[in-house]
Amino acid sequence: MRTILFTILLLSLSSAIGAREIYVKDGLGNSGYDVVSYFTDGKAIRGNPFYESKYLGVTWRFSSEAHKQLFDANPEEYMPQYGGYCAWAVAEKDELYPTDPKAFAIKNGKLYLNYDEDVQSDWLEDAERFIQKADKNWKHHQ
Repeated sequence: MRTILFTILLLSLSSAIGAREIYVKDGLGNSGYDVVSYFTDGKAIRGNPFYESKYLGVTWRFSSEAHKQLFDANPEEYMPQYGGYCAWAVAEKDELYPTDPKAFAIKNGKLYLNYDEDVQSDWLEDAERFIQKADKNWKHHQ
């Protein structure tokens, strides 16, 4: 009985503090790729287990201590949009699809990921429209 009450309390608390969906693969946010590297290096770089941070209950890896510090200072600046789920799928299907960390784009200072490079190519053709649709759809996933 205590376990059930504790679970209900945790679920209520998660809702109250605005828990949101985060795509996690192999126990890691962004499949273990460094989210800061997209902004600083313009490419996807695999994170190192030596440089890890916890944010929103998820483990994030970085390629350097400097990237870890940047993230720790302002994680929301580097977080992928839509919890790291496919930006095209959130927009077009209102569904949560996994992503390939190499299929990314930075638009208006924000990181967007897609299922693969083919989907990303379609998404890039009308990114602003997809972003508007996905922003609207994403509200009920948070």
